[in-house]
This record gives sequence, structure tokens and C-alpha cells, in this order.
Amino acid sequence: MNEFLYLTPLGLLAGLYGTFIGAGGGFVIVPILLLLYPDQPPVALTAISLAVIFCNSAVGSVAYARQRRIDYKSGLILAAATVPGAILGAATTGFLPHGLFDVLFGALLILIALFLALRPENKSSAAVPANLSPSGEGGPQGPGEGLLLHPSPSGEGGPQGPGEGLMPININTQLDNKKSEICFVSPPRAPSLLGTYNLKLGVALSLAVGYVASLLGIGGGLIHVPVLHRLLRFPVHFATATSHFILVFTAAAAVSVHLAAGNYAGHWPRVFALVLGIVPGALLGAHLSRRVHAKWVIRALALALLAVGARVIILAFQSRT
Repeated sequence: MNEFLYLTPLGLLAGLYGTFIGAGGGFVIVPILLLLYPDQPPVALTAISLAVIFCNSAVGSVAYARQRRIDYKSGLILAAATVPGAILGAATTGFLPHGLFDVLFGALLILIALFLALRPENKSSAAVPANLSPSGEGGPQGPGEGLLLHPSPSGEGGPQGPGEGLMPININTQLDNKKSEICFVSPPRAPSLLGTYNLKLGVALSLAVGYVASLLGIGGGLIHVPVLHRLLRFPVHFATATSHFILVFTAAAAVSVHLAAGNYAGHWPRVFALVLGIVPGALLGAHLSRRVHAKWVIRALALALLAVGARVIILAFQSRT
């Protein structure tokens, strides 16, 4: 019962911060579990983390679906590529020595953090709105940022106010004097970016993300968001929401492997304690994300990666002394 006093608040923090940046929260949970339970094998801690990530991604995806930010077509394709990697990663976790596991996890987080910190803005992202405000001033990316605002055919907007009923996509930005193809997609679904990025590259990267993330017990969102945003040119708010959607499938595949291996024996109370905090945290994180500028989402992601990565590496070297 005492574990609920610190694991449930941990779940709340992981759900809020993880959903806000499009991750499952494993990057928060795993390092703290390593600190709380140093005698537990990595396979047990990753199993706990992945079960919690599944719950977080499911709740967060429902919230993002209501905000119409999930690219379902791209998400399903990339999830199909991620799942085999996740299964392989979950199956090979037990073969990693504890010290090597910590160092790999920390180094990976720091590398991604530095990449994001050095390039905080991605000017080549496709211009897709996350949502439009009733005032017509743009969505959470800032007033008019990345948007080509056009009135709806009726001139009255959609059911949520002027300009909100239809979602304009500028497939090829006019800033580079290229042809622009504007299409309007009606609710309730967000527009798909399929066809605006290299699909083969996306599939290959997703396969690698699934393996590495499942191996380290972080689910994949922490890596998938930079991949979607930087390499596949997803706008930040679409990248975070679609990444969360992909996480549902990735985490479910990894959890099924751990279930079959019996890695949850004796750990279900800890999973339940974390999930009690994850659910409200995920809802709060999705709500907060829609009100924050894209650059602050990236900065929050980089800060979390850097702090957690450094902490895990320090702990790994301290355990050797």
C-alpha cells in the first residue's frame, strides 16, 4: 500500500508530461524505477513501464482524437512497421547487462536532446493546423503560424465557430515558390499527411524505433516524435498526437511478449498504482498541449531528454563504484 503513495504521483507526472510531448511516459518512469528498485532486473522494470505506457497512450489517443490531430492512415502504416521491432526488442531485453542497459538508455536520450536543442525549429514541416480558434487566429502553433486560412465554402465556418469546420492543408508551401495544393478536410477526422513524406524511410525508421524503444522500455514516443517532426516533416502537434496513436500498438505488442514470458509476476500492484495516476495525467497533458506553442513542446521534449539521460548515466557509473 505504501507504494501507491509515490507510484501514483509518479504516474500522474509521467502521464501529463509524456502525453504533452507525444511520448508514453516511459522516459520518466524507467529511470525512477531504476532508482527505487535497483535490485530488480531490467526486464521486470521495462515490463512495468510498457504496461503503463499502453494505458497512457490509449487514454491520450482518445483525447487527441477528439482534437482531430491524429493522422490515422500514417499512424496505422507506421505502427505496422513498429510492432515487429517492438516484439523483437521485448524478447531481447533480458540479454542486456544492467549497467549496459542504463548507459545505452541515457546516451540515447542525450543524443536526441542535443539534436532538438540545436535545431529547435523545423521550417520544412508541412503546414497543417492542429485546430483553429473561434476567433480565426490560428491554433496552438501561434496566430496564423504554418496556416493558410481560407473561409469554408459556405463562408460561415464549421460547427465550432468561424474557420473551424474545415481544416486547410498546404501540401507544398508557397514560401519556396512551389505549387500549392490546398484541400479541405471535414471533421471528425484530421487530414492525412500520407504522400507528403518518404514512406519507405518512415517504415524503416519506425521498425528501428520499435526495436530500440521496446528494448529500453520507453515505448517509442520519445523517439518517434523527433522522427515524425524532423525527418518526415509532420507539424509538431500532429507528430505528438500521431506518435501517441502509434504507441497504442507498439506498447500492446511489447506487453504481450512480457505477458507470455511471465515477467509481470509479482509486479501487478505496481502497474496498477502507476495507472491510477497515468489516466488523469494523460487527459491533462492532451488538454495542455492544445494551448501551447509548438516550439515550447519541442523545448519541453529536449529538456526532459537531457535531464533524464544524464541522470541515468550518472546512476549507472555510481553503481559500478
